[in-house]
Parts: sequence; C-alpha cells; structure tokens
Amino acid sequence: MKKNLLLMGALLAAGSAMAAIPTDGCTYETKGGLTCTNLWCAAMDINKSSLEEINSHLYTTYARDFTVLNDMIVYSNGNRVTVGEGDDAVSTDYWQLVFFDLFTGEYIKTVDLTCDGEPITGLLTGNAIGVDDYGHLWIAGYWGGQSSADAGTKIKVHWVKDVDTGESELVCGGIEWPSDEVSYAGRIDLADVCGDITGVEADGVYGAVSSNSGGTGDPYAYRFVRYQGEDEWTPGMDGFASWSMDDGVELCPSTSANFGDNGTLIWAEGSSEIFYANGNGTYPTQYSCYDGIPDCLGMFTQAAEDCVPSGVGATGAYEFVIGDKMYLGYADCQSNNNPGGAMSKISVMGGDASGGTFEGMELMWILPAEGTYNTLSTGGIRTHPMIPVTKKDENGKTGVYIASGNTLSFLATYLVAEEGFNPSNGVGNIAADVNNANAPVVYYNLQGQKVNNPEGGIFIRQQGTEAVKVRL
Repeated sequence: MKKNLLLMGALLAAGSAMAAIPTDGCTYETKGGLTCTNLWCAAMDINKSSLEEINSHLYTTYARDFTVLNDMIVYSNGNRVTVGEGDDAVSTDYWQLVFFDLFTGEYIKTVDLTCDGEPITGLLTGNAIGVDDYGHLWIAGYWGGQSSADAGTKIKVHWVKDVDTGESELVCGGIEWPSDEVSYAGRIDLADVCGDITGVEADGVYGAVSSNSGGTGDPYAYRFVRYQGEDEWTPGMDGFASWSMDDGVELCPSTSANFGDNGTLIWAEGSSEIFYANGNGTYPTQYSCYDGIPDCLGMFTQAAEDCVPSGVGATGAYEFVIGDKMYLGYADCQSNNNPGGAMSKISVMGGDASGGTFEGMELMWILPAEGTYNTLSTGGIRTHPMIPVTKKDENGKTGVYIASGNTLSFLATYLVAEEGFNPSNGVGNIAADVNNANAPVVYYNLQGQKVNNPEGGIFIRQQGTEAVKVRL
C-alpha cells in the first residue's frame, strides 16, 4: 500500500531524488553479464549518526524479522513497554509493523497490530514475517515445543488483513499439535508459509524445523496444510506433522547433531515440499519433505570451496532466476563470528533455471564485500533475512532487488541485474513488477488517504508498483 502523498508524488515524478542514506562504499565486479550494486546500506556501527529514523525504529532488541510487500521492507517489531519498577515491573511486547522504502531505505511509517480489536502482544509473537504466494502478509510466533504441545498451546500465525490499520486475524485460532506426536515436538523459532494462508484460492502450507531445545533434540521438520476451502490446519507429512531428519539425512556440517537455536525453514521457489533449512549450527541445505536430500541438490559440501559458508551462526537463504540460470543467496556468517561482519553470498548454481544444483556452483559476490565493516555490532539477532524482488524494465531486462539485513547490525538493498537494466525513475517506479497485472487496484486521494469507493474527483490509482493520477 503506498504510504503518503510525498512518496506517491515520488512515484509519479521522473528523476526523483534518492534518500540520503549512504551505500556500503564497495564496487562489485560484473560477472556472467550481471551487475551488482548496493543502493543503500544503514550499518549501525558505521553510519548510524545520519540514520536517526532507522536507528529509532530498527535497532531494538525485539525487531525480529522482515519481508517485502509492495516495494516496502516490512519489519516485525515487538515494542516492549514496562510498567512499574523493580520486582513490581511488568513488561509487555506490543507488536508492530515498521515500513521502509525498498529502494531508498527511507522510513515510512509504523503500524500497531491488533486482533479482534485488541493489541497483539506476547514474547516473540511476531518472530517471523512473510508474504504468501497470494500477497497475504502474515506473522508467526515462537513456539515452545513439547511443553507447549503438552499444555495445548497452539502455534500462532496471524494474517495481517489491513496493513494500513494493522487489523489481523489469528488464522483458524492457531494450529493444534497432534496429541500422538507430542514427543516429537521441538521448539520452533522461525517458520515459513506458502500457497494461500486464507485457504480461499489454494492450499496454505506452514513449515518449520525444530531447534535444539524443547521436546526432542533431534532435527525435525514440520509441515501443516490448510486445504483449499477448509478451516482447519492438518498434519502435512503423509498424515503426520513431524518428520525426523536424523533418519538417514546428514546435516551440514556433518558434525552437527541438530540445527541449534533459530532453526529456519524456507520453502524453495515454487514448492511446498522442497525447502532450505539451517540454524545457528548448520549451513543452509536443501531438503525434501519426503525424500531427505533430493537428487537435484545435495549437501553444501558438494559446492565449490569458496561457495561454502565461512562460518555457522546465521540463518537465511533464497533463490532467484535470471535468464536460464538459478542463483542462490545465503547467510555466510554471523557478525560476531567474522571480522568482516554479517555477510551473505550469492552464487550461480549448476543446472538450469528449472532446478539448480550445488555441484557446478560458482561464487558471484560476497555482500557487503569482505572486510567492509569490521566493527559491526556483535549483538545481532542470528536471523539474516534476504528477500529478492524481481522486476522487468521496458526492454524486458531483469533486475532483482535484494533486501538484506541483520537486526542490530545493518539493513541494505542490493540490485543484481542484467547489463543494461534500466531502473527508470529511481524510486517506487523503478521498473514494472513481474506481477503488476495481477496486483490489486487501490485508490488514494491527493492527501495520501486510502479511498474505498472513489468518485467525483482526482485520485491516485495504484496497481502493484504503478501509480497514476485519474479523474473519476
């Protein structure tokens, strides 16, 4: 949803000025016909004095995870409010959405989340955030594993129905853990959702892996499905909620017994059965819900030596396609484990766009360049979200905008593009969204306020990233 009149004016005006957030200062080599550019980088320990808006809204203990919606980086943030002092002090986390412009880093707004008219509160209730395949924004909470299952506590996933007001719905009242699988329930830190979380247009699929505490210490993957047209979430691993990954499935490094804390599952592009999984003790590796490690992709040890992450401790992975090749981006290390800071890598995979392989993989770039930030915060949350947004310019060339960050460390956007890609106006109208034609149409008045039934005047008509003035 577009934000305010100032930003909508920027959408309509060619050549609008960029926000004054510095870049990482690095130059990245053109490789394989692709360029890599940092558009902006807000690094906490380097340039924070000029980034007051980002510092005050992002660098807090409970700013957890982010996604990208309508060209905005959307952070889930637990705003902790403490009432009283000493032994009488009571702290409550009120969950918010904090919006930044994907292309400039400009702070846009903060929205308080509510459900049934009441604030959404609780420890790590918004620990994960994402957008399903049908454009529905959701947040998912930390879940305590066997102790929660024993107590009948449900896995909480909220669908944010209105990003302007924060109105949300606890999907189906939460996901119930099967009583006969309680002993396999491990702690869930982060989750991912694909399909349609509302169950209207397609099945909705929730996925997660267990950390090393709560219930069993073994590595487990979890999958629940909300079948289209149904209300309940049911176990989605051939009738079971859990699948033991220690049964003939090797983690990477092989010395790891489980994922460790902050275990992350990320559905591979276009799939609800193939996923990347890692934690603070493993590298991101692709798995299948039913076959362990699929033939198309194996352990990270099959990749070229310089493609293997330089250390464990950070989680995150994503895929994107340009031309006939698939690319993989992934967390390289945690900031306090490497003097270069919290970095990520982008590699071109072996195989083709229909299915990349670790074998034949080649390193493209390290972001930010190794050694750029030697004093990044050591207190960063281990989650390293990386969200790709694919665009096409007027000549059909592809550009992928990658939001990358590490809480208490840095937030940035990188552009990987075919040579000659034209980012057009430089703000929200950088290039046409791949799915603009299918995006919903929203109208605003000239004061930047959303209008449900526009008539009798001039309005801003927005569809995806395209915004135009219209008279109705």
